[in-house]
Amino acid sequence: MDVYHYTIAVKIPRIYQSGGLNVSTGFVTPPEKPAVWFSTNDQWEPSAAKMNGVTMKAFDLEQHVRLLGMCRFKTNEKLLPTLREFSRIDHLAEMGFTPETATPLALAGIMMDGNPVDWWFSLYKVPLDKLTFEVPVPKSITELGTLYYEQTNPTEFYHKWARSAGTVLTGKMSKPGELNLEQGTIH
Repeated sequence: MDVYHYTIAVKIPRIYQSGGLNVSTGFVTPPEKPAVWFSTNDQWEPSAAKMNGVTMKAFDLEQHVRLLGMCRFKTNEKLLPTLREFSRIDHLAEMGFTPETATPLALAGIMMDGNPVDWWFSLYKVPLDKLTFEVPVPKSITELGTLYYEQTNPTEFYHKWARSAGTVLTGKMSKPGELNLEQGTIH
């Protein structure tokens, strides 16, 4: 089964600089453990939505694609044996949750139109060699219904997004596995 980690363009350089998807420590309260989150939803995971700082509402799918440069990393349970299902009590226990402490998180996701049955996690960093990088095909933004995703080069995607968003690219990253924004290549 394929699983997807949805993210936005500004995070691509940091992901490549670190060599993979790092566990998220945001909003983690012990005994809960940090995790890398995935979804089996192959269109969009609503609970991954970023918040609009002005309206304090979550951006919708079109805004994520058009304004934030939505992209995703794809893997599967065969490539990543550390994947665990959020909906399994024994897997929740590995993460430091009980059914009672997981309920508020599940309810928050449901309120955002997410489905906790779709959620998977890894308690360990996920290396880039276990991931495929994908973006939605731009023409499908205007179509209602199914989004089509295609594999692409993350450097090219980031540069296109940055130009369209008017973002200024700064900094050099020259270590192995890092994204070099000035050269447009991955070492």
